[in-house]
Amino acid sequence: MIDENGRPVSWGYIAKLILKQEAAGLRAGNKLTMRHLRFSDCKMNVSLAVQVLSHSTRGTLEYLAQEDNNNGFKDAHGTANFCKNFNDAFDILNCRHKFAHDNEFGCPINAANYERLRNRSLEIIEYIEALKNHKGQLIVNSTQKCGYVEIIASLTNIFVVRRP
Repeated sequence: MIDENGRPVSWGYIAKLILKQEAAGLRAGNKLTMRHLRFSDCKMNVSLAVQVLSHSTRGTLEYLAQEDNNNGFKDAHGTANFCKNFNDAFDILNCRHKFAHDNEFGCPINAANYERLRNRSLEIIEYIEALKNHKGQLIVNSTQKCGYVEIIASLTNIFVVRRP
């Protein structure tokens, strides 16, 4: 995919990161393992997807993109931004639970944070709506739209159902 800034969003960077960590025998501050790379063996495991699309994965990709040194991560910023947006979306969608983590977006919706969470949701929706596939077609208008449209609907509906 291509993001709104024309940067590539590619599973290849995630795979390359996992293989680099496995070869070094260390993890760069994330939970990614070969199990994440072979996700087809356990397609319905949501925790694997959440760990891939996490702030720690984003941070690792950003670091590697800045410190490129011909390691193949020069253009990983788009993938890192994708991870950030989806991690925030997952946190916001989990924030109706009163025991949700108390971080920037993973907290219960209340009158004090309603606008901040809603505004971040709108930013994520705009980001998703601007994503394009390799043919230049908007993802939300392509045959790959299902999951993206569902995230948009969920982020929209969480603020429509009831206002604190």
